[in-house]
Amino acid sequence: MNIRIRSLVQYPLALALLLAAQLASAQAGYETLSDAPSGTYALEKTHAYVAISYSHQGFSRPILLFRDFDATLELNAEKLAASALTVSIDPDSIDSGVDEFDEHLVGADMFDVDKFPEAAFVATNIREIGNGSFKIDGELTLKGVTKALTLDARFNKGGVHFKLNKPHLGFSATAVLKRSEWDLGYAVPFVGDDVAITIEVEFMKEADPA
Repeated sequence: MNIRIRSLVQYPLALALLLAAQLASAQAGYETLSDAPSGTYALEKTHAYVAISYSHQGFSRPILLFRDFDATLELNAEKLAASALTVSIDPDSIDSGVDEFDEHLVGADMFDVDKFPEAAFVATNIREIGNGSFKIDGELTLKGVTKALTLDARFNKGGVHFKLNKPHLGFSATAVLKRSEWDLGYAVPFVGDDVAITIEVEFMKEADPA
């Protein structure tokens, strides 16, 4: 009886100690992005958000989300400028919260998803500007039009994921574009041309090749 009681007590204690050690490892983290291990990082889709907003005749700033997108970060921690970032977005996944408006957004006047089923961003240069901030120069393709776009990005936190025991990175980024430059100028200037992009993402490191 004493042995059984002892085992029941010791098991949750050992589990708690293991979780505490994992949490401590994650919280210790990487002070800078250069401290993180190099390699391929996949988007952690349960914590990934791309939102856009614009002026609606000056009355409000609607906030729309893209619900389906993916990204891959090839991190070169020793030479951050040599890192690579690719993003793919399904424009058909745009969600304004209003079904009728969504139908308009994916139609020929706007994203025209039947002809242009994918949008993409490919980084061409990653510049560290200090204090965890970066400029990510790249090319954004929307509606078949490809133009330069720069993201203002910030490295929020890095560490070892407390459950998965994998390197885990978090970033925020913003940008502003003129939608008319990507053939999305419907109702400009009645509805604002400037579109603000807000990105909140987390990445998880994939296993290194054997």
